[in-house]
Parts: sequence; C-alpha cells; structure tokens
Amino acid sequence: MREKKTMSTFKFVLSCIGVFILFAVLGATSKTIKPLWTKDYKVDWNDSVGTVHKDISYGSGKANKFDIYVPADSNKKEYSLVVYLHPGGFTTGDKSGDAEMLEWLCSKGYVTAGINYTLFSKEKPRANVYTQSMDIKRAMPKVVSEAAKLGYPIKDMAIAGGSAGLFSVMCGKKITPDMFGTPAYDEAVKDISALLWVDDYTVPSLMAYGAYDKVQSFPASARLDKALTKHNVPHDYIVLPHSGHGLQNDNAEFHLYSQKIEEYLDKYLPVE
Repeated sequence: MREKKTMSTFKFVLSCIGVFILFAVLGATSKTIKPLWTKDYKVDWNDSVGTVHKDISYGSGKANKFDIYVPADSNKKEYSLVVYLHPGGFTTGDKSGDAEMLEWLCSKGYVTAGINYTLFSKEKPRANVYTQSMDIKRAMPKVVSEAAKLGYPIKDMAIAGGSAGLFSVMCGKKITPDMFGTPAYDEAVKDISALLWVDDYTVPSLMAYGAYDKVQSFPASARLDKALTKHNVPHDYIVLPHSGHGLQNDNAEFHLYSQKIEEYLDKYLPVE
C-alpha cells in the first residue's frame, strides 16, 4: 500500500543524501507579537510531560551534537521520531532555538530531536549543504540508538526543517539569477536539491513559502510543487502571498500551515 511505503521515511533519509524537502515549523515566524492561536502549539514543559537529554555527540566536530526529547510515557513497544533541522540558511542557528516546538511535539507522544550540523563560516569555509547533509546522515543512527537506549525503540520517523535557502557558496558552485529554471542550474545544485530527487517513492511533504522570499527563490518552490504533483506524491503547497522568507505577514495561511502539520502527523505518523 502507498501509505506503508511512505511511512518508511527513515530509510528515505538515510539513502537520499542531501534531500531537503523541508517545512518550517512554528518557529519560522518573525512576528514580535504572536497570534492567540499559537498558544495551542506550546506546552508547560516538566517531568510529567517528558525529559530532554542535551548535547549528545554523534561525531568529532564541535557542532556534531543533538538534543533528544522523550515523552513521560515509556511503556509503549515502539515510538515515532520527529527530527527538526534548525533554520539559519546553513550559516547560523542552533537546535536550542527550536526547544518550544520540540517540547510540544514530544507532549503529543513523539520522540523528538533537534540536530546541530557544521555551519558555513570563515572558520569552516568548506562547510556546505552537502557536507551538512552528511553530518545529518551520520547523526540519524545515533539518534535512533540513543532513543532505544533510553527505552524508546523507534519504528518510523518524519524529518523537517526551516529557513534553509540555498546560496552559491553553499553548494560550492557559482549560481546567478539567470540560471534559475535552466539545465545549468539543475547541474549546479543536483547534489543538494530536493526538486531533483523527487520520484514516485518520495514521502508525503508539507511546504510553506512566502511569495516575496528572496532567500529561497519562490519560483523554485513552484517547480517543486509541480514535480510532486507529477509523481502523485501526497503534499500540500501553502503560499503566503504577502510574506517573505520569515512567513511573517499572513496570519491565516500560517495558521492553516500549523494545522496541516498536525494533520500530516496524525495521518502518516499516528501516535498509538
């Protein structure tokens, strides 16, 4: 069945290096005053909800660490894992910035994890989307084994992330605006492009983009939507018509997007 095939997200992540079909969850908004509905996506984090284990190493690099959140209910035979890759365009950010969202997901019964990866910087000029993908690949077995060690065997997973626009320097090749949508662009970014990995076995995907996004080219998102549609991949493509990269100016669409996150988890990763 199609649903069984798409539920094997863990295998997909380990086999498709550099594939980032990412959705920016909850923390993506840059509004100072958040709408009232956002309170539904927060939890009073305490021992009755779950426990967090921080800065677990998965490699030798300074940034090769993850946090894992486990629910208070430890009596189930198996659990689903939700992994979130922090925003920051691959040059900034930290897993700690997503604690509120990871706590909320954990309160719903999921094991959750925030993963750090080596960021591009003057000190790490060779870091790029591909090397960061390799970091994340190396982290996944460690996250799963750590969960099992804590008493939470993992049966399946979903992976998400936010605010990960691509820059020329991030793929190690020169990219100019006139290249977008051309074979030359595809060749330059094929190792790190979600679009170029889409096929009939791609997992269900939820996406939200601001129509005025200048970091992640908005036309590129339309191409991704078209590819998913062509291959009959279950997905939702939500456009925030007045927003930029921060998804900051369209409250109704952002609320819909947040509701869709729950809908997707309930359908493809139900907590039993």
